[in-house]
Amino acid sequence: MTRKPQTRRDPDPERTAAANRLQTAIADRLEGGEFIPCVSYGAGDMWISDDPDDQRFAARACLVCPAFTECWRYITAWPELAGVWAGRVMTEGAVR
Repeated sequence: MTRKPQTRRDPDPERTAAANRLQTAIADRLEGGEFIPCVSYGAGDMWISDDPDDQRFAARACLVCPAFTECWRYITAWPELAGVWAGRVMTEGAVR
């Protein structure tokens, strides 16, 4: 089931729990010494950039991420308004 993108005014406890699970998965892998592209490059701005070249780079980098599955589960259940998530470029809550 795909849900609507969250706005700042409608916090959802299930969405918050899902985001926390994703953050925990990323933190656990970082602690284990794994490389997480969106936080390890020092160029996380590419994941929120409006530049198509940055977005393509970020989307390709996601494909080798050890947290890809958790990110994919999160973004398919809880679309974000923007950014690159699990190799997908999100714009206004939809894959572009």
